[in-house]
Amino acid sequence: MPPTPRRGITGVQKQALRAWAKGQEHRPSHAQSCAWFERTYGRHLSQSTCSEILSKKFDHLDSVTGDAANLLRQRAPQWPLLEQQLFEWLDTLAPGATTPAEVLTHKAREIWNRIPEYQTLPVPHFSNGWMGKFRKRYTDRVSARPAGGALTAAPMQTTRKEMKGLRAMAGEFHETDIYNMDEMGLFWRKPPVYLLSSQDPWTTSRENSRVCVMACTNSTGSDRLPLWMIGHSQMPQALSKINLEAMDCHWRYNTHAWLTRSLMQEWLLFFYRHVGDRRVLLLLDQNPDHQAAIDAVPPPPNVHIQLFPKQTNQSAEQQPLSLGIVQALKHWYRKYWLTYLVSGLSTCENLVHKMNLYRAMCWITRSWRHDLANATINRAFRRSSLLDPQLDYISAPRLPDLTALYNTIVQNNRGLAVISLENFTHPLDEDFETHLGNADDAGEALNEQIRLDEPILPVPAHDTTPPAQDAGAGLQTAINYLLHQPWTTASDIQSLERVERIINRFAIDEKGKGHAGAFN
Repeated sequence: MPPTPRRGITGVQKQALRAWAKGQEHRPSHAQSCAWFERTYGRHLSQSTCSEILSKKFDHLDSVTGDAANLLRQRAPQWPLLEQQLFEWLDTLAPGATTPAEVLTHKAREIWNRIPEYQTLPVPHFSNGWMGKFRKRYTDRVSARPAGGALTAAPMQTTRKEMKGLRAMAGEFHETDIYNMDEMGLFWRKPPVYLLSSQDPWTTSRENSRVCVMACTNSTGSDRLPLWMIGHSQMPQALSKINLEAMDCHWRYNTHAWLTRSLMQEWLLFFYRHVGDRRVLLLLDQNPDHQAAIDAVPPPPNVHIQLFPKQTNQSAEQQPLSLGIVQALKHWYRKYWLTYLVSGLSTCENLVHKMNLYRAMCWITRSWRHDLANATINRAFRRSSLLDPQLDYISAPRLPDLTALYNTIVQNNRGLAVISLENFTHPLDEDFETHLGNADDAGEALNEQIRLDEPILPVPAHDTTPPAQDAGAGLQTAINYLLHQPWTTASDIQSLERVERIINRFAIDEKGKGHAGAFN
């Protein structure tokens, strides 16, 4: 077996280690420095090598300029909430006013005591080293304000530099403790063709029914929080008898089926309970409802929340969920949707009008839990530049090809207007909040919005709730199949048999009462 090639420590990595060590209030030990290096770069560093890097031998790295150096020297502040408020206070001073170091230190201590997130931490000493770094972060001269008035935080002003600071902060957390949450729209029964099969003016709107899906995962994909789905009605008929807890999914609602401040507050409290006492980093975009909810329900000391820089027309997308995760999730959902539509071609059924939210929730949660690969999630976080190294050696599995299913639907609906496969898979207007304005009055509009969560045609109970006898027969088929496979274990069979015994008891009860969905 050939020896593993030795990897040297790059100048940028040495620079980062020195910058981190000098940025600490108290000089860290070599063991602490080695632990930080391993968390940040995923490789072991001996204490002797660490001692050498931190020695005067590499003092020249502290003055290196260039893009790589700027990345390390402009790290996010150690106490961002404090420094932001301190900067805002400085901005209220009269133009030309000077701010001596002792005044700045006194004000920093005063602000520190008013920040709830820092109450469990000891008050810092605010050394001269911190003072110098604070001045450098926000302005070339804090004590001499420009004649124009307000100071500007030039070093962290651009999106690119803000992302560098965010990446530095992420480097302080283990990859399993870095989370991203975002909401997305989902046209849950939008077909790849325009059916135009009804004179009801609301039919087209109902074919384009949409829910909002809130998704959150850590950077490795090992901790995917249950999806939250937001619709128009309090409880759609298709979900009224469903055990949503067993499905590991949450249902919420409001008039426009989209995220609101109150729902975001509820989700944040859910997230705080989920992570418990772990020290984690939660990344969100700059949705005003996100910021308002954070202000209303601040995180506990162990939860750090950071917002991505505000998107501009020139800046690239930075949020991991938008760099392949959401696209893959929706792709898998559309695979289930197209497969379902193809299954109805032999009976000439219009399955679009029979589609309900129960099936939609089954498919999206299954796609989230099982079909979406961990590699897809981890690759998206690395593409966002949050994790180091940002190498393309992580290959995500290819998404299933939907062309054959799509062509089958199109060929069996000749004469109807067709939506391209690209627009069907990733509709441009899916993630924009919309408001219904076709109804004559508010009451009618509310009723129509509620109808958006229901099937267009009534669905018999037996179409959604199979009898226990059928469920038991399906399990017997599964057991028979597994017993013919060489990889099946005894525990596999025993677990299915336990479920089969439970279902058989319900089947006996149904024989006496008659299945609720049976024909008369």
